[in-house]
Amino acid sequence: MGLICQLPRAERAKLQRMLIGSQVNALDLETYLTQRRFADGRVCPICGGTHVLRNGRRRSGAQKFICKDCGKTFSISKNTVFSGTRKGLAVWMEYLNCMAEGLSLDKSAERCGITHSTAFAWRHKILDAIGKGTEGDSLAGIVEADETFLPVSYKGDRRAESKERPSRKRGGEIHRRGLSDEFVCIPCAIDRRGNALSKVAKLGKCSTQAVDVVLGGRIDQQATLYTDGDAAYRRFSRANGHTLVQIKGGRGTVKGIYHI
Repeated sequence: MGLICQLPRAERAKLQRMLIGSQVNALDLETYLTQRRFADGRVCPICGGTHVLRNGRRRSGAQKFICKDCGKTFSISKNTVFSGTRKGLAVWMEYLNCMAEGLSLDKSAERCGITHSTAFAWRHKILDAIGKGTEGDSLAGIVEADETFLPVSYKGDRRAESKERPSRKRGGEIHRRGLSDEFVCIPCAIDRRGNALSKVAKLGKCSTQAVDVVLGGRIDQQATLYTDGDAAYRRFSRANGHTLVQIKGGRGTVKGIYHI
């Protein structure tokens, strides 16, 4: 178990898929979730109470539970990515494999026998779960950091601010030169164990505040941060007491064993 814990997150995920995959065909989704969720006893996912009883079944046949502490009823898939699904565990595992392979939504939908809209919804449910699962992660050792920029898009957004500019079609032109507020800034960092952090921080150029949104409190004090020559990283490192090495050539430049 100790050796497994030392594996990078990507390798741990691959091992988990291999181990679970051997059992998928023998389990339906409800059985799998019941075994996982109630492995240490029945606990309410809403209040954390332990006085949980069976409470009949839904029209779909799914088992319902009731918590005697808070009085709420719930199904076994409550607060999971499987909530509301009508597909089996084998389909979900195959979809995770499609995501790991970087397949498009159309190819994933075709392989899994689901619609394009379902593939889209599942991808966002899984990415949201991954994001919440990494909120407490930190980076250690040699940490390489940089930022990337993507054009702003409000496609499908009905909020007031999205009406200030029409939805940008794929491949649409940027109207202003340079890193204007037509781009979102996404600071990213990764350590040599494969642990990575990234998050949309602001519009326009990178800033100290943008770096702090992603890396603030998430880098071990003994770590060494490697970045390009951006002054935002110098200010961030001074404020947080981190050792900083800046590679003037920027992304793609190699300095001994260090690079970005």
